Amino acid sequence: MSRFPLRRIAFATWPWTVLWSRIGWLAGAAASMALIASCRHPDPQVPWDTEQMARQLTAGLRHVEGQTQDSTQFEVLAWTIAARRETRDRVEIALLWRRTGPAGAPTGWTLEQAFRNPDADTRWQPSVIYRELKSPLIRVRPGEDADGTWHAIQGYAHPPTSREVCEFAEVDFAREPPTPWIRLSGGVRTQTWLRVVGELPGCDLGIR
Repeated sequence: MSRFPLRRIAFATWPWTVLWSRIGWLAGAAASMALIASCRHPDPQVPWDTEQMARQLTAGLRHVEGQTQDSTQFEVLAWTIAARRETRDRVEIALLWRRTGPAGAPTGWTLEQAFRNPDADTRWQPSVIYRELKSPLIRVRPGEDADGTWHAIQGYAHPPTSREVCEFAEVDFAREPPTPWIRLSGGVRTQTWLRVVGELPGCDLGIR
């Protein structure tokens, strides 16, 4: 005969029953989320050779910014194409995510914005922007120096969150093209964003 009354045994095992029940529910929820994600529309195809884009941009960053590390993963999160109303000259702009170091031991991450003018120069390069300051900056934006120079690259010691991607994109990428430029097309790679960032896009990038 057991030394423990059945009533006590049932009481002692109840928390484990609940725990396993919760684990099963969480596993089911995770599987459901994965199924939902897989059923979403696939990412739009990037209209350029991304390997060539990575090589050209890396060369540009080494020349302009003195970057020395090679990337081990390079992803296009979104892009936009705009044209000047009168001449139809085009500019192509991409929002990028990059990891340096191996997957098991990454050394850093960067968010970048690159552009090219295919009618003049087909090479991809950083979207460096200068702005004249009338007073010292109160808040430095992601990728910006205190002198107002935006280098179109921001480094992180952790994988950038969706909020951080949005804050970086809001500096320039998500803004409407200035007159006389008009946006012709663009794409947001939601599945890629979810895969590398771990969250869905949390902001409106202005791409319809």
